[in-house]
Amino acid sequence: MDEFQYVPELIPAIKQASDNLKMGEKGRFLLTGSADIFRSARTQEALPGHMARLELYPLSIAEISSSRRNLVDCLIAGDFRTAAEPSWSRETIAQRILVGGYPETQQMSMRARGIWFQSYLEGRLFKDFESLHSARGDYYSKLRALSSYLAGLSSGLLKYATLAKDLQIDDRLARRYIDVLEWLYIVKRLPAYRKNRGKRIDDFDRGVIIYTGDKVLQFRFGQHRFLALPISIFGNGSAVQQ
Repeated sequence: MDEFQYVPELIPAIKQASDNLKMGEKGRFLLTGSADIFRSARTQEALPGHMARLELYPLSIAEISSSRRNLVDCLIAGDFRTAAEPSWSRETIAQRILVGGYPETQQMSMRARGIWFQSYLEGRLFKDFESLHSARGDYYSKLRALSSYLAGLSSGLLKYATLAKDLQIDDRLARRYIDVLEWLYIVKRLPAYRKNRGKRIDDFDRGVIIYTGDKVLQFRFGQHRFLALPISIFGNGSAVQQ
């Protein structure tokens, strides 16, 4: 069942069907969607023990290039060989980042890709947001301002108090909206790193925009403007803005 977030009323029936499965019987349902309904308050059932979650990210550089060598897996395994890695020009790296990882956008022109990203983001912020959160008033302008702010903060330190002050919104509302954007797979937060794992920093996260195409859309980057940015290039063609 695709876009399952629109029919949370089916969850009790799926749970009952799961309870009635015979010993060893699995895989009766495949639930897909562009939002994580099970983490929202729209459903009282998270189906723990009844399902396994798999979060799919956009295509990686290795997948787009039809390569079996995945940089992250190699780093974790301590494999730092670079001899077989392709040598990419600055223009190629910029173009990869501009295109992003959506399968649909790989062969599009810049104009068509911009239209596609705009339509995608508008749909997510309008319809999908309402499927997870009961918003009141003019929430859309706040969401647009928040998404642009987070795009500019990509991979940076996310301070909720500072964010709320800059956007002139309540910090609890800002946290709530970011929660929903994460359930929509638009942003991904990483917890702040501390050597002492027993300590927590509740007011800090490292915010990460998942889709580079979304970030490019926020700032209306073109390839020529993007190439003017200072970029550090690493072994697998990865790039980060300094």
